[in-house]
This record gives sequence, C-alpha cells and structure tokens, in this order.
Amino acid sequence: MKSLKCRFCNSEKLISKILINDFPLAPRSTKLPRFDSFDFDIGFCENCFLIQQLSVVAPEILYEEFKNDVIGEKLNNQKISFSKYISQFLNNQMSVLEMSSGNGFIIKQLAESNNSIKFIANDYNLNFENIYSNITKLDGDIHEYEFNEIDVFFSSHVFEHIENVRHHLKKIKSILKDGGLYISAIPLFESWISNLNLNSFTPEHTIYPFEDDLVNYFNQFGFQKISSEIYLDHSLFICFKNCGQLIEPIKSSNKVTLLENFQKNLNGLSNFIQKIAHKHKRIVLWGANSSTQLILNFVNRIEITENFFSVVDNSELKIGGYLFGTNIQIESPQTITSLSKEDAVIVMLGTFDDEVKKQCSLINPRVQVYDKFMIFN
Repeated sequence: MKSLKCRFCNSEKLISKILINDFPLAPRSTKLPRFDSFDFDIGFCENCFLIQQLSVVAPEILYEEFKNDVIGEKLNNQKISFSKYISQFLNNQMSVLEMSSGNGFIIKQLAESNNSIKFIANDYNLNFENIYSNITKLDGDIHEYEFNEIDVFFSSHVFEHIENVRHHLKKIKSILKDGGLYISAIPLFESWISNLNLNSFTPEHTIYPFEDDLVNYFNQFGFQKISSEIYLDHSLFICFKNCGQLIEPIKSSNKVTLLENFQKNLNGLSNFIQKIAHKHKRIVLWGANSSTQLILNFVNRIEITENFFSVVDNSELKIGGYLFGTNIQIESPQTITSLSKEDAVIVMLGTFDDEVKKQCSLINPRVQVYDKFMIFN
C-alpha cells in the first residue's frame, strides 16, 4: 500500500526518488525465517519538502517483538545526554509523560533525581521493573488515553516512527497545559542522509524530518521552538512550547538533491559488493538491521548465495534469531575470531561505524574491514 498524501501538509504532490523492490518488511530478528517483503519507496513532498516513506507497513509487523535494548557507548551516552537536556526544563510538582519508554532508561534517570515530579511511562512493550513511587506505567497506545493537563511530554527516537503525525500532534497539544513543553530526540537525518549512511532509511521510519521541517510543522499547530541541541552526529534534541496560537511557518528547504545523491551512490553498492565477494572466501555483515538488509538486497540481484555471508550483532535480543527476510541466523561478534586474512567484515552502521570498527579490530586485528567510504569515495 502507498501513502497518497503528505504526512505533514496533506498535499498529494508526492515524488518518489528511491525505490527498493522486495525489501524485508521489518529491520529485526525473527525466531523462524520470515520472507515478507514490500516495495520500499522513499520520496518527498513538493509542497513542504518533507522526506517521507511513500509505502506503508503494518505496525503490528514492525513492532511485534521488543528490541529496545541500549548497546554501545555512543547510544548509551545519547540517552544520558537527552536526559540532561530534558532536566533543564523540569520543575517541582510537574506532570511529565514519556511516549515509548521501552526499557525505561531515560525516565528512570529523571525519576531518581526529581522526586516531586509525577512521571508516566508509556509503551506497547514496557520492559522494566518499576521500583519508583513517582513513575506510573501505562501500556498501549498513548493516543487512546485521556489525561489531566501535562506539563512536559517527551520521547526519544519515536516521532519519526509515527504514522499519523497530524493526529498525534493534535492529541498531544490537547493534553498539554498552556506553556507546556513537547521535547523530542530524533535521528540527525540531515547529517545521516548527507553522509550517505546506509541505515538512513528503514521501514520503521515513516518520516525523515530535518530541524527546519519540525519548526515549520510545529508552528502550524501552535508550538514555538525554544531550544535545540545536536548530539554528535547522531541526534537532534529539540523543545517546543505550547503557546496556544498559530505561528507563521518558516519555509523548509528543498531536499531533492540529497535524495538524488543518495540514490546515485546506492547504484554503486552492488558493484562494490560483487567486487569484494570475488576477493574473499567469506564475508561477515555487522548489524542485524536495515543496512545489512539493503546490502543483501543487492546481493540477491547479483546472484551471490546467502551462505557466503554471515551476520553478527551486539544485541542479545537478536543473537540466535534470523535476520528478517533471510535464512541467515544472527551470531555473536565473537564469530569474527575465526576469520582469516582471506575473509572480510563489512561495517556500514552509519554513526556507529567507528565504534564497531574499533570493537572488530580488538576481536580480530587480522581481518579486512570495509566501511562506506570504500564505496562512496
């Protein structure tokens, strides 16, 4: 199924720029091999320039298994940094709501240092034991609940997953007090796409907003930006205030050149994979995620057997399962210890590349490691 209207402005002027046929429906592991696929279509709106997914995937497939573990120094520090960012806006006796709390990493930190604040942790799959008297756990769809006036609403890497963002913002605005805050952390898409990170686009992300897109959109719903901060090359932290009146929207920038450049470099990916496949006896792909699924999508086109490849991941929730869309069982990174000089590892995890390459060299310094710069330069 395809989206017929822009998720921000409702315009029907949607232009497809990147189309990947027969792409796995979800970037995750499965207990048994699953091969459900769709035509992954990325484009933009000619009216407001929002980059968005033009295809639609059922959320019950995307999110039927919990996979919200925090792995690695950069991701761990992102959560800590976002917690500190939120803390500067908190005062005593507030009511604070988090959407998609997952394992409670952020909200537990906030609750520990703000005893007088009432916190509400929400998710479909809340995965933490609540030992805090000032946290209430709330399962299910946040949009189905009614609340008294909330002082602060926040989420981390959630906004880009929302299918109906117009409905979402109307709902959150209705539960926020006048002067209440909407605080969000989202992927730093402008940097990711500009730097040609293979995991820039994933079926879980319905929209890919830059900061100017967010300001433009939130203004139209009566929110005013009061702060933003960039966390390394990973996240945008941004805070909006519910000011109760519409604000003249800014003009978002045209994103078409970035998408065209990304597509141009994707065209060289299959040639690169084919070249190194003939050079090595075995290749390990690091990451049970969309970037590996993208690589394997090109592998299928050049008729290299999947048995030639292995997939490793740091997540204990994924190891032992199968990468969605393949019959490849996900292994521990320690698999790399058995590789010889004739084998190779591909690391294309975007902002996590340097961290993972360092881990790989500690496990097996002999093995050849390829990253995106060897393709795109």
